[in-house]
Amino acid sequence: MVLNPISLILNRFYSLSHLQLLVESLLLALAFPLLRFSMRLVTDSVYFNVSVDRLVYVLCVAPWFETLICLVPIVEILRKLKVETWAVVLITSIVFAIPHSSFILGLYLGVTFSLVYVIARRFSFIHAFVYATVVHFIYNLLIIGLYSVAS
Repeated sequence: MVLNPISLILNRFYSLSHLQLLVESLLLALAFPLLRFSMRLVTDSVYFNVSVDRLVYVLCVAPWFETLICLVPIVEILRKLKVETWAVVLITSIVFAIPHSSFILGLYLGVTFSLVYVIARRFSFIHAFVYATVVHFIYNLLIIGLYSVAS
């Protein structure tokens, strides 16, 4: 049987402890954006201007809201329908990417956050929700910090 990339990551993540899951998923979340950022830093100047209300939204509201709206209902419905896990991650990621300005980045992050949710869901719903939200929050915090320093 040939495994797709999502299945390969799922297999890897299933063997991780709670802390390892959080750390490795955060590293996965940051891999593509950091590469994109470094390319942009070399080719363009980075401009980042964020207001306090936007900062509060990106750090506090977005991780909770997007997990609650984009991840939870879709993953839970697809789980009840017994859809394969890799397909659950892919479908959820597409829904997650739609409201984002960069669909490709949203899709990539959607895969990461969905993986965390699906893997942590085997412990409990609360674990899944909190882990996906925490990884999303830390990702947003690090990206905002990175762009703030570079601009």
